[in-house]
Amino acid sequence: MPGPDAVPHAGPGPDAVPHAGPGPDAVPHAGPGPDAVPHAGPGPDAVPHTGPGPDAVPHTVPGPDAVPHAGPGPDAVPHAAPAPDAVPHAGPGPDAMPHAAPAPDAVPHAAPAPDAVPHAAPAPDAVPHAAPAPDAVPHTGHGPNAEPYPARGLSAVPRGMVRMLSRT
Repeated sequence: MPGPDAVPHAGPGPDAVPHAGPGPDAVPHAGPGPDAVPHAGPGPDAVPHTGPGPDAVPHTVPGPDAVPHAGPGPDAVPHAAPAPDAVPHAGPGPDAMPHAAPAPDAVPHAAPAPDAVPHAAPAPDAVPHAAPAPDAVPHTGHGPNAEPYPARGLSAVPRGMVRMLSRT
């Protein structure tokens, strides 16, 4: 270049410019130029992108096609949906939801999820339960582990103990 028959080419030469095609030396490039396409590499203008192209990678930033993703990549963030790598997570993010497992941010929760577990605290969905869990507390219902027991006063003595005392 210059000249009316100038064609872009990747090199070698001082007028080399990256170009996407057509031609055997075509290379993807992010710009400048009308044939710019996002690409993950190699090259100094590499940018993460979700597509189109065989080097598409999920990324959260920067770019208009940013999507939350669990990995791979340094900007990975846990997310519940929508993507094939969705994982339940307690936060941070607008799709955060409590979950019991498997993840380092697991928290016990009563519902709604297939991994729900009863728990007494601390959460707005806490429910009393007798077992099995380190926060177990006796309760009168509901559930298969409910234990009837009087609330307070003299009647707080278990019924069997009352019968035994009445015999003496």
